[in-house]
Amino acid sequence: MGIRERASSVATRRWPKMGGLMESTRRRDIEGAFALQEALQEALQEVQSKIVSGAAGSGHVRLRRVVGAAVMTMAMAILVATPAAATPANFSSVFGFEAAGLEDLPQYSMDASDALLDAGEGGGMTPLDVTLTGSTGPCIFTSSNPVCQSSTAGITDAYSVLVTFDVSAVNPAVIDGPFTLFISGLVPGGDYGVNEVSVELNPVLPEGLDTSGIPGFNLRAFSHIEDQTFGVSDLYHYIGWKTEVGQSISFLYDVSTAPGVRGTPQLMANAISTPIPEPGTALLMGIGLAGLAARKKRNPIYEVR
Repeated sequence: MGIRERASSVATRRWPKMGGLMESTRRRDIEGAFALQEALQEALQEVQSKIVSGAAGSGHVRLRRVVGAAVMTMAMAILVATPAAATPANFSSVFGFEAAGLEDLPQYSMDASDALLDAGEGGGMTPLDVTLTGSTGPCIFTSSNPVCQSSTAGITDAYSVLVTFDVSAVNPAVIDGPFTLFISGLVPGGDYGVNEVSVELNPVLPEGLDTSGIPGFNLRAFSHIEDQTFGVSDLYHYIGWKTEVGQSISFLYDVSTAPGVRGTPQLMANAISTPIPEPGTALLMGIGLAGLAARKKRNPIYEVR
């Protein structure tokens, strides 16, 4: 399927209104690829060297101290590798996001064997596999006036939108536990173009913005989902989270132009039934496995209790 056919297929999907989000969907295979692999490998090398030097010390106590120091080193490596400033994810002119800018996110993939599920704000006529609530009540603000308002009325410059929604229900026939929810683009033919809107991957909220009145406010780290449905020469890129019923998710997107008479942009949300690992959990899982392997090889005598 070519680009034009792909766009046409997407545009003719059922899209129940979600305010800040809308529907579309897909599912994918998990491939272990961590964006912080290089920093992780360096941390593990230091862990191994510390365990080796610790093995010659005074048994369990010495080893506990060495392992504790090694864990702190790995935590610092992960923190240092996290971007310090807000990084935008830019929408593609066809579908999804541009790959540039997503390099620092943990990456997973989906392909043609994965089932496409429907996700969106509840209350419409179309049955949904994933029902979200709350995205139609966003916090809209500007850099010069960091106060939440519910509409674009009175805004005459660029602005930002903080969206918070609850995962309120799923179709149990296709989802029986944690799953993956992701943002896949702007609604085709909407009021905003892809060059006007970007999602902040690691949002920096302005000083003075009061989020205490936002129910369920919970900024979550993104993962990068690569869509290989149409082959490796025709890839699409999305950003999303592992989630389940009862959880809340918040994210921030920026609009670079004044709204005029327009409301906020409408985004599309997709879901896949297979859960991707949490970004932090995935890294720690890799650290644990490598650490166990190192301990077995380097230090078969001492046992950490």
